[in-house]
Amino acid sequence: MIKIENLLKKYNISEAKEIFYILLNCIDSNISKYEDLVSLYKDRDDFNQLKQDYKTFYDYIHNYFEEIDINKEMLMHHKIIELIDFVLE
Repeated sequence: MIKIENLLKKYNISEAKEIFYILLNCIDSNISKYEDLVSLYKDRDDFNQLKQDYKTFYDYIHNYFEEIDINKEMLMHHKIIELIDFVLE
């Protein structure tokens, strides 16, 4: 996860904000798409590298949310606590 965090820090992008958007996308894929999120950064000089790094981050977080088994309440609770701790750091 530290490697993933450093990808965003390199571009001064807020992890908390990006995680929020990805969580919304997991809940309802019509809310936003990866392409919509990346389009916010299209005017940056380092856009192509940012896009690749952001895709790595996006896939990691999206998969993290998708792996949560909502039928297992304790696991869900634990994952939410982990996520909150991460965002607050």
